[in-house]
Amino acid sequence: MHVAWRGTSMRVEGFSASSRIEPAFVEGRRQASSRRSACGRTLIRTDVRIVAATNKDLKQAINQGLFRQDLYYRFNVVPLRLPPPGLYDRVLTEMEYPLILAALTATRGNQIKAADLLGLNRNTLRKKIRELGVSVYRSSRTA
Repeated sequence: MHVAWRGTSMRVEGFSASSRIEPAFVEGRRQASSRRSACGRTLIRTDVRIVAATNKDLKQAINQGLFRQDLYYRFNVVPLRLPPPGLYDRVLTEMEYPLILAALTATRGNQIKAADLLGLNRNTLRKKIRELGVSVYRSSRTA
């Protein structure tokens, strides 16, 4: 932890730490110090934020004896619940399609103007048109 002094230590799937590392980690957080692994005697003060992420059900793991309950309460200070897989993509698709269609209609199919209107790069707009299956019709000018 001394490497992340006054910073953030990100632990993705950090809950699967070995039983040898886990006690030292908890003790270090409890005392706000950690032991330098090289000598093992010198205590070093730490000032670290820890962000830990997992896709496991930790309450179930506690009941099964696979995860320590005290760690759960130490880590679960500000829990973030993410939407189920696919929901973000579905909402984005449902919003992007009509927005891109409206921009193309307003610019009479001019992708350069539509990209500018949407604040996108033209290549990004073309990619989204392809991915979403937006039909592009170039209307003729009426004089």
